[in-house]
Order: sequence, then structure tokens, then C-alpha cells
Amino acid sequence: MVNSTGPLEKQIEYGSFGYIKKNEPKIFIKELKNLYLFQFIFSPMNEQNLKFLFKREFSLEKLPFLTDVVSNRKNFSMQTEFDKIWVCSSKKTNFSSFKKFPNLFPIDMTNSRVILNIRGNKSEELLNRLCALDFSKKETSFQTTAMHHISVGIYKKEKDIFILFIPRSFALSLYELIFKISLQFGVKVEK
Repeated sequence: MVNSTGPLEKQIEYGSFGYIKKNEPKIFIKELKNLYLFQFIFSPMNEQNLKFLFKREFSLEKLPFLTDVVSNRKNFSMQTEFDKIWVCSSKKTNFSSFKKFPNLFPIDMTNSRVILNIRGNKSEELLNRLCALDFSKKETSFQTTAMHHISVGIYKKEKDIFILFIPRSFALSLYELIFKISLQFGVKVEK
């Protein structure tokens, strides 16, 4: 079940902070709420079932491969590990319908991750101060890294737009680190 309030909502302050030149922050941070996150096991044996399910439930025409992200207006999917695929969806889905395909081992991970949208013309520089990833790859790529010893998935949606998947139990401490680094660029924390 998805909450309309995120786990960070009552813990953080909203507004503009830090070095802001001409009232233009260079970083924008927003916790994405009302999203569902599902994990499926991928193998050649279940590939056809997974393709069928993705098309029927999420209107996704193909499966992601390695660092690619497959998306439409309401859903996106990424291969987070060799044998795991995540789907992030704004659509409430009947999770019990997934159980018709037991070899996919569906897991509802909605409450296991905090999803942050980080955007702005200094967002890539901000993330490079936290991890050693090459963000020069094309848009719609997914990579996993460690930030302050915490495993984080990063979806590069567009040139200066990144979506971070942070384990819920570490979300506040990692958010605070991201926020403190963002102060030097000027940051706006959005509701």
C-alpha cells in the first residue's frame, strides 16, 4: 500500500537554502510519493511470462537489459541485478495477479525504498561528490553504487534529472548528506 506522505516528509524542512545567486537554486530535491515498486526474478525460463505480464499490467513493450530503463508515462522498469528487474509504477496494480506466475517470485518493495528526484544543472556534480559513477552515458540508464556505504540505485532519467532509490532505513541520513553538499550550489527542497 502506498502512502500519500513519504517517510521523509515530517523529518525535513522545505524551501530554498544555501548559496542562491539571483534566486535560482542549482539543485532541486523532491521525495517522490504515491509510487509502487515491484521486484521480479528474471531468467531465460520465465522471460516470456515476464514480457506478457509487463505488457498487460504496466504497458511496457519490452524488458530492460543491463543498464537500460524501459518506460512509459506511468511506469518504468530497470534491471537492478543480473537476475532481478524492478518496476516502478504510479498505477495501483492487483499484486495477487502476479502470483499466477509463481516462477517470477514477485515481491512488493514499495515500502522498502525512499525515492528521491534530484534535478538541476549541478545535479551530476552533486552525485559525483557522493559516488564514482560515469554519468556521461545516455539518458535512461540505471546504475547501482554505494553512497556513504549505502547501496543506492540511480536512474538517469534525463540530462540533469536523476531518481535515487535509497533503502528506507538509511534514507534520512543519506538525505541529510545530499542536502548538506547541495547547500554550496543552492538547493530547493520541494514538497
